[in-house]
Amino acid sequence: MVEAGPVPQIRAALERLAARAALLAGLRAGAGAVGGVSVGLLLASGIASAGGPPLLAAGVGITALLVGGGVGLIAPLVPAWRGRGDLLVHARLVEALRPELEQRLLTVAGRLIQPRGAAGPGSDLLLQRAARRAEGVLRDLPPARVYPLDSLRVPALIAAGALLLTLLAALFAPVGPVEALAMAVAPGGASVEAAAPVDPNVRAVVGDIELRYVFPAHTGNPPVTVKNSDGTIHAPVGTVVEVRARTLERYDHADLELDGQLLGPANLVAGRELLATLTVERDGTWRFALTRGEARVLSPDYKVEIDEDAAPVVALERPPGPTPAADAPLGVAFSVQDDFGVTKLAVEIEDEQGNLREVPLRELLDQPREVQGVLSLSPRQLGLPIGQRSKLRIVAYDNDVGGGNKKGASATLEVTPLGPRGQGERLEAYLRKLRDALVDVLAAHLLDPSPPAAEASAAMRWAEGAQGRLDEVARLRAAQWGDDGAGTLDGPLLDEVFADAGRLFRFVLTTWEPGSGRSITAADTAQVSALQVDLVLALEQAIYVIDASLRAVALQQLSEAADNVAAEARELAAVADKAEIGELLARLDQLTRMLDALNKAAAALSDADLKEFVNSRTGEASQLMDQIRAALEEGRVEDARELMKQLAEQLQQMSESLGDRMASQQQDADELKEALKKTLEGMEKLEADQRALAEQLRKEREALGDEVGEEVAAWAKIDKALRELLRQAEAFEAAVGDGRGYRIDVLRRAERAVGEARAVEAPVRGRDPVGALDRTLGATPLMEAARRLIGAEAARPRGPSEPTPAAQPAAQAAAAGAVAQLRELRALLEPMAEGGESESPEVQSAARKLSAQQSELAERREQLEGELRRVERALPTAQGKATAEMERAGESMERAQDALSQGEAMKAEGNQDAAADQVKAAREALQQALQQQQQQQQAQREMRGQQQPQGDPTGKDEGDPSVGPDHLLIPPPEAFRTPEAYRRALLEGMSGDVPEEYEALKQRYFEELVRQ
Repeated sequence: MVEAGPVPQIRAALERLAARAALLAGLRAGAGAVGGVSVGLLLASGIASAGGPPLLAAGVGITALLVGGGVGLIAPLVPAWRGRGDLLVHARLVEALRPELEQRLLTVAGRLIQPRGAAGPGSDLLLQRAARRAEGVLRDLPPARVYPLDSLRVPALIAAGALLLTLLAALFAPVGPVEALAMAVAPGGASVEAAAPVDPNVRAVVGDIELRYVFPAHTGNPPVTVKNSDGTIHAPVGTVVEVRARTLERYDHADLELDGQLLGPANLVAGRELLATLTVERDGTWRFALTRGEARVLSPDYKVEIDEDAAPVVALERPPGPTPAADAPLGVAFSVQDDFGVTKLAVEIEDEQGNLREVPLRELLDQPREVQGVLSLSPRQLGLPIGQRSKLRIVAYDNDVGGGNKKGASATLEVTPLGPRGQGERLEAYLRKLRDALVDVLAAHLLDPSPPAAEASAAMRWAEGAQGRLDEVARLRAAQWGDDGAGTLDGPLLDEVFADAGRLFRFVLTTWEPGSGRSITAADTAQVSALQVDLVLALEQAIYVIDASLRAVALQQLSEAADNVAAEARELAAVADKAEIGELLARLDQLTRMLDALNKAAAALSDADLKEFVNSRTGEASQLMDQIRAALEEGRVEDARELMKQLAEQLQQMSESLGDRMASQQQDADELKEALKKTLEGMEKLEADQRALAEQLRKEREALGDEVGEEVAAWAKIDKALRELLRQAEAFEAAVGDGRGYRIDVLRRAERAVGEARAVEAPVRGRDPVGALDRTLGATPLMEAARRLIGAEAARPRGPSEPTPAAQPAAQAAAAGAVAQLRELRALLEPMAEGGESESPEVQSAARKLSAQQSELAERREQLEGELRRVERALPTAQGKATAEMERAGESMERAQDALSQGEAMKAEGNQDAAADQVKAAREALQQALQQQQQQQQAQREMRGQQQPQGDPTGKDEGDPSVGPDHLLIPPPEAFRTPEAYRRALLEGMSGDVPEEYEALKQRYFEELVRQ
């Protein structure tokens, strides 16, 4: 057929389609080859990085490379090769895209593939007509629609992903893809017989050593590269070390040896570049064996040193006492440190027979390297037998999977848990010793003159000697509760004693210092006498409360013994008509022993009248019992029975008399509790009314156009900073203590700094910004100097007998906190001191109108103060703090009333807020005294070996004696799934109901918890 008309154009169009198809097939083949080669390289790198043999890694990689690359290359090209000259293949694709051709293009294409000159079916006229129609469609159809580039998307993505993975492996894998293949295919890759001759006198020169450590997963350490190394390998077991080095001369082959044994061939590139990999398993030496021709030369020997993954180190920070209560948390504080991580904590227990067992504590999923915690389980929860000695150790296990989870143990704790009776006996013995020690201290201070000395040198000698009077008290306290502990009964009492003693000694040391040139004034002697009185009163209070508890326990024990004796006597009288003489005599012997126990309980009484009463009645009972025995021995059974009835009636009367005394005491306690409740309610109402009046004054000012919002907010910040300043000053003073271990000039600076810091309170309460700023500016440099001097005390040289103050870090921290609050006060007060605007006549008039209401509140306060004074005197644990705070509130109310009368609204408002705060402080002090009374009663129950009874106002459960104000435990944050859950639990605890006597304690507890 002669091609004419549009037929040549159709041929050209179909050939272009064929060329495009071939191009796309070639691109797909290239992408497939790249993907296959990449897979091979990745396999080689993976096997080599995992520590597999280099030949295996290279063999698998090359095989996968050849097979994958070949398949990826050939698979797309085979179809393209088969249809390379078949125009019908492309015509069919066009027909499928353009159905309107109706086989015309296929007809033309069929004629085109026939040999030239061959006649096909149909006429040329029809063929030309079909060709014109097909040529028009082909002209409008882009080749990209027949063979789109979308067919390259999947192969291209696969190839790109494989290339990216290969690049990442080259950058981060312990052995890169090319390195893995080069270990077997590079020149010199063939293994050399170990028996090749070695020249012992020649060592190859190897330098530029680079070590790359890939640590085991359990260490959590990222890979580390050490350049210019001396060749020594330091690493834990399981570490993969990649070695790179350079030789001075060229060689044909290289091997890696460990302890003289051939590990395998090393990669030798260009005759000088060395690459090898070894896994650290033990201490030893490594080297290269280099071959050139027939000669074999060794490199220098390099050490392999194992970095041992040591067992965890467990340290005890606060051990318990040797005889803890069986149901109280042990409270053992501990810390754990490990090289790479801790997985588990437990308690190892050894009994008296040497048997060991473990009690799990925690599984640490995050495997931290440092752990701190507190063992809050009780001896009963740990399964420790009561009354038997057990050895405890806190143990921790590390995460060393390869070397086995090693165990570290703390020092051994020897504990003998005590049951309620044993714990009560121990507490009673401690309180008796403590009372006697405090009596000795009180006697010494009562014999001191006031002031203790007239001359400076004598006063200094007195202070240095008197400072040790409380050492025995401190020793008893530490032996009972530990260095950081305190009992619920004796803790607040002793804290007050130590605080008053510290104030007295610091004042004497800083005032009567010889050589200071300062003359002693009447005010100084009056102050030291007042401080002596405060200390004596604190000692008397502590002795009285402790002795009252011991007396109450003795009386209760006596009453119980009397009840038992009376019950035994009644039973003797009841069986007298039926029992044999021998049985009656045996019961009389039992009753005699019970009377002896009753006399022993009476001997512990300090009430002479009660002791005489009991001794008199028991003496009469003993005489009756002697008469009963005589009658029974003489056969006068009826007389003996009559005497037994008299004995039962007599002992019953004694028991009832003691019961009446107990009931009378309980009635007095109930009446006191009711009076306390009414007083607390009155104080709460007075505080609320005082705050309401201050708020009314603020609203009056705001209604009259006085800019009250910003001013009130500023004073609120100032009040907050002042409270924190006073708290830090108190903590600073407590940490300094009685001054032992500090130089006199440091104590003087500290005393003056604390006094100046406290002096800031008065002008702030009076809303005097100028006066408050002056006080703040004066106190700041003094407190800063005290902070520096206290810090210097830790490092200065000391004599062999001069003690180092144990609480020096706490004192320095408190001084730093006080300095920070003084600076904040200065920043807040300076803008207010510069303002100085006077109040408008309207505001002054409104203030004067509120004077009468303030006067009414002052009258109520005065009446409440009288009731409070009577209540505090009747409350054994009260120390007059509530009354003192109420007196301060009266002074603030008086200043507020004077300011209102003069129209000074801002000053009045400040004193009103101060009065409300002081009434609140008085209420909290009374609640604290009531709480201490409850703790006194609890201590009495503990001394009798009893648990807390149900329905007790402390809210403690009888079955759980560890729950109470002395064992308030909140779970750690890690016990909750989320921080929100922890905060929710905290808020629930803050909003929970407690008895009114514990309200102040709960508030302080949660404030401190939130502050942390």
